[in-house]
Amino acid sequence: MTPRLFRAFAPALLAAALASPAHATPIGNDFFVAGGNFPTSFSSTGSMTFNAGGDLGTEFAPGSSNGLRVAEQFFAGAGSHGGDLLAFQFTLTELPGPGLFGFLIGGLDIDGTQFDLLDARISIDFGVSSLASTNVSSMVNAYYLDGANFRFEAPVGWIDVFTATSPTAQRPTQIVTTFVAEIRSVPEPSTVALFAMAGLAFACARTRGKR
Repeated sequence: MTPRLFRAFAPALLAAALASPAHATPIGNDFFVAGGNFPTSFSSTGSMTFNAGGDLGTEFAPGSSNGLRVAEQFFAGAGSHGGDLLAFQFTLTELPGPGLFGFLIGGLDIDGTQFDLLDARISIDFGVSSLASTNVSSMVNAYYLDGANFRFEAPVGWIDVFTATSPTAQRPTQIVTTFVAEIRSVPEPSTVALFAMAGLAFACARTRGKR
Protein backbone atom coordinates (compact mmCIF):
# COMPACT_ATOMS: atom_id res chain seq x y z
CA MET A 1 0.00 0.00 0.00
CA THR A 2 1.48 3.36 -1.01
CA PRO A 3 1.83 6.12 1.60
CA ARG A 4 -0.93 8.10 -0.09
CA LEU A 5 -3.35 5.16 -0.04
CA PHE A 6 -2.37 4.35 3.52
CA ARG A 7 -3.08 7.91 4.60
CA ALA A 8 -6.49 7.63 2.97
CA PHE A 9 -7.42 4.34 4.60
CA ALA A 10 -5.75 4.68 8.01
CA PRO A 11 -8.47 6.92 9.53
CA ALA A 12 -11.10 4.38 8.49
CA LEU A 13 -9.09 1.52 9.96
CA LEU A 14 -8.62 3.44 13.19
CA ALA A 15 -12.30 4.35 13.42
CA ALA A 16 -13.35 0.75 12.80
CA ALA A 17 -11.02 -0.54 15.48
CA LEU A 18 -12.23 1.95 18.06
CA ALA A 19 -15.89 1.59 17.14
CA SER A 20 -16.01 -2.16 17.62
CA PRO A 21 -18.68 -3.34 20.10
CA ALA A 22 -17.62 -2.76 23.70
CA HIS A 23 -19.97 -4.97 25.66
CA ALA A 24 -19.13 -5.20 29.34
CA THR A 25 -19.81 -8.92 29.62
CA PRO A 26 -18.55 -10.18 32.98
CA ILE A 27 -15.73 -12.57 32.07
CA GLY A 28 -15.04 -13.50 35.68
CA ASN A 29 -17.57 -15.09 37.98
CA ASP A 30 -16.84 -13.41 41.30
CA PHE A 31 -18.27 -10.31 42.95
CA PHE A 32 -19.07 -9.15 46.46
CA VAL A 33 -21.69 -7.11 48.27
CA ALA A 34 -21.45 -5.02 51.43
CA GLY A 35 -24.34 -3.25 53.09
CA GLY A 36 -25.26 -0.34 55.31
CA ASN A 37 -28.54 -1.00 57.15
CA PHE A 38 -29.21 -3.50 54.38
CA PRO A 39 -30.67 -5.07 56.50
CA THR A 40 -27.70 -4.68 58.85
CA SER A 41 -24.38 -2.94 58.32
CA PHE A 42 -21.81 -5.49 57.19
CA SER A 43 -18.59 -5.86 55.25
CA SER A 44 -18.07 -8.58 52.70
CA THR A 45 -16.28 -11.68 53.95
CA GLY A 46 -16.23 -13.53 50.64
CA SER A 47 -17.35 -13.56 47.04
CA MET A 48 -20.41 -14.80 45.20
CA THR A 49 -20.85 -16.22 41.71
CA PHE A 50 -22.10 -13.91 38.99
CA ASN A 51 -24.54 -15.98 36.96
CA ALA A 52 -24.37 -14.20 33.60
CA GLY A 53 -25.90 -17.20 31.85
CA GLY A 54 -29.38 -16.70 33.29
CA ASP A 55 -29.32 -18.78 36.48
CA LEU A 56 -31.88 -17.19 38.82
CA GLY A 57 -30.59 -18.96 41.90
CA THR A 58 -29.82 -16.84 44.97
CA GLU A 59 -26.88 -16.77 47.36
CA PHE A 60 -26.53 -15.31 50.81
CA ALA A 61 -24.11 -12.40 50.77
CA PRO A 62 -21.04 -13.46 52.76
CA GLY A 63 -20.81 -11.32 55.89
CA SER A 64 -24.54 -10.56 56.07
CA SER A 65 -25.26 -13.32 58.60
CA ASN A 66 -27.82 -14.71 56.14
CA GLY A 67 -29.63 -11.38 56.20
CA LEU A 68 -29.31 -10.72 52.47
CA ARG A 69 -30.05 -13.00 49.52
CA VAL A 70 -28.71 -11.95 46.12
CA ALA A 71 -29.62 -12.88 42.54
CA GLU A 72 -28.13 -11.32 39.41
CA GLN A 73 -28.59 -11.15 35.65
CA PHE A 74 -26.71 -9.75 32.65
CA PHE A 75 -28.26 -8.40 29.42
CA ALA A 76 -25.84 -7.42 26.65
CA GLY A 77 -26.79 -4.25 24.77
CA ALA A 78 -30.30 -4.20 26.26
CA GLY A 79 -30.15 -0.79 27.95
CA SER A 80 -32.18 2.20 26.83
CA HIS A 81 -28.90 3.95 25.93
CA GLY A 82 -27.53 0.95 24.07
CA GLY A 83 -25.38 -0.19 26.98
CA ASP A 84 -25.24 -3.45 28.90
CA LEU A 85 -27.47 -4.11 31.91
CA LEU A 86 -26.23 -5.52 35.20
CA ALA A 87 -29.26 -6.40 37.32
CA PHE A 88 -29.23 -7.39 40.98
CA GLN A 89 -32.13 -8.42 43.18
CA PHE A 90 -31.63 -8.15 46.92
CA THR A 91 -34.02 -9.91 49.29
CA LEU A 92 -33.71 -8.78 52.91
CA THR A 93 -34.53 -11.68 55.22
CA GLU A 94 -35.20 -9.36 58.16
CA LEU A 95 -36.50 -5.84 58.50
CA PRO A 96 -33.81 -3.14 58.68
CA GLY A 97 -33.78 -0.09 60.91
CA PRO A 98 -35.79 2.96 59.81
CA GLY A 99 -32.73 5.08 58.92
CA LEU A 100 -30.48 5.63 55.91
CA PHE A 101 -29.35 2.65 53.88
CA GLY A 102 -27.05 1.71 51.05
CA PHE A 103 -24.94 -1.00 49.50
CA LEU A 104 -21.71 -1.65 47.62
CA ILE A 105 -21.44 -4.10 44.73
CA GLY A 106 -17.82 -4.70 43.82
CA GLY A 107 -15.19 -6.75 42.06
CA LEU A 108 -17.02 -7.35 38.77
CA ASP A 109 -14.62 -8.30 35.97
CA ILE A 110 -16.01 -6.51 32.90
CA ASP A 111 -13.15 -7.23 30.47
CA GLY A 112 -11.53 -3.82 30.78
CA THR A 113 -10.56 -1.19 33.30
CA GLN A 114 -12.75 1.71 32.20
CA PHE A 115 -16.50 2.05 31.89
CA ASP A 116 -19.24 4.67 31.88
CA LEU A 117 -22.38 4.49 34.01
CA LEU A 118 -25.20 5.38 31.62
CA ASP A 119 -28.13 4.83 33.97
CA ALA A 120 -28.96 3.37 37.37
CA ARG A 121 -32.40 2.48 38.70
CA ILE A 122 -33.89 1.04 41.85
CA SER A 123 -37.30 -0.46 42.59
CA ILE A 124 -38.47 -1.82 45.95
CA ASP A 125 -41.27 -4.27 46.72
CA PHE A 126 -42.52 -3.98 50.30
CA GLY A 127 -45.20 -6.62 49.87
CA VAL A 128 -47.98 -4.21 50.87
CA SER A 129 -46.77 -1.44 48.53
CA SER A 130 -43.94 -0.80 46.12
CA LEU A 131 -41.59 1.85 44.78
CA ALA A 132 -41.63 1.87 40.98
CA SER A 133 -38.36 1.91 39.04
CA THR A 134 -36.66 5.17 40.01
CA ASN A 135 -33.59 6.80 38.47
CA VAL A 136 -30.84 6.97 41.11
CA SER A 137 -27.87 7.66 38.82
CA SER A 138 -26.88 10.73 40.83
CA MET A 139 -26.75 8.61 44.00
CA VAL A 140 -24.47 5.92 42.58
CA ASN A 141 -20.70 6.17 42.63
CA ALA A 142 -19.44 3.90 39.87
CA TYR A 143 -15.69 3.30 39.64
CA TYR A 144 -13.09 0.69 38.77
CA LEU A 145 -10.99 -0.83 41.56
CA ASP A 146 -10.08 -4.49 41.10
CA GLY A 147 -13.23 -4.67 38.98
CA ALA A 148 -16.33 -2.56 38.45
CA ASN A 149 -17.84 -1.18 41.66
CA PHE A 150 -21.21 0.46 42.35
CA ARG A 151 -21.82 2.27 45.65
CA PHE A 152 -25.37 3.42 46.35
CA GLU A 153 -26.27 5.61 49.30
CA ALA A 154 -29.89 6.62 49.80
CA PRO A 155 -30.47 10.24 50.87
CA VAL A 156 -33.49 9.19 52.94
CA GLY A 157 -34.31 6.35 55.31
CA TRP A 158 -36.28 3.15 54.82
CA ILE A 159 -39.23 4.62 56.70
CA ASP A 160 -39.34 7.61 54.33
CA VAL A 161 -39.34 5.40 51.23
CA PHE A 162 -41.95 3.06 52.70
CA THR A 163 -44.27 5.90 53.70
CA ALA A 164 -43.98 7.51 50.27
CA THR A 165 -45.31 4.32 48.64
CA SER A 166 -48.74 4.72 50.33
CA PRO A 167 -48.64 1.33 52.04
CA THR A 168 -51.81 -0.63 52.79
CA ALA A 169 -50.38 -1.73 56.14
CA GLN A 170 -48.21 -0.22 58.85
CA ARG A 171 -45.32 -2.61 58.28
CA PRO A 172 -43.86 -4.18 55.14
CA THR A 173 -44.22 -7.91 54.74
CA GLN A 174 -41.03 -8.12 52.71
CA ILE A 175 -38.30 -5.93 51.26
CA VAL A 176 -37.05 -6.90 47.82
CA THR A 177 -34.81 -4.32 46.16
CA THR A 178 -33.90 -4.48 42.47
CA PHE A 179 -30.91 -2.48 41.26
CA VAL A 180 -30.16 -2.17 37.54
CA ALA A 181 -27.04 -0.43 36.22
CA GLU A 182 -26.54 0.31 32.54
CA ILE A 183 -22.89 0.58 31.63
CA ARG A 184 -20.67 0.79 28.57
CA SER A 185 -17.04 -0.28 28.57
CA VAL A 186 -14.61 2.34 27.33
CA PRO A 187 -12.51 0.49 24.72
CA GLU A 188 -8.77 0.63 25.13
CA PRO A 189 -6.72 1.19 21.95
CA SER A 190 -6.60 -2.13 20.13
CA THR A 191 -3.56 -3.62 18.46
CA VAL A 192 -5.06 -2.81 15.06
CA ALA A 193 -5.53 0.83 16.03
CA LEU A 194 -1.98 1.11 17.38
CA PHE A 195 -0.54 -0.38 14.20
CA ALA A 196 -2.68 1.97 12.11
CA MET A 197 -1.42 5.01 14.02
CA ALA A 198 2.19 3.83 13.87
CA GLY A 199 1.92 3.09 10.13
CA LEU A 200 0.36 6.47 9.44
CA ALA A 201 3.15 8.24 11.32
CA PHE A 202 5.77 6.24 9.39
CA ALA A 203 4.14 6.99 6.01
CA CYS A 204 3.91 10.71 6.81
CA ALA A 205 7.57 10.74 7.88
CA ARG A 206 8.64 9.08 4.61
CA THR A 207 6.59 11.57 2.62
CA ARG A 208 8.19 14.52 4.40
CA GLY A 209 11.63 13.01 3.83
CA LYS A 210 11.11 12.87 0.05
CA ARG A 211 10.19 16.52 -0.24
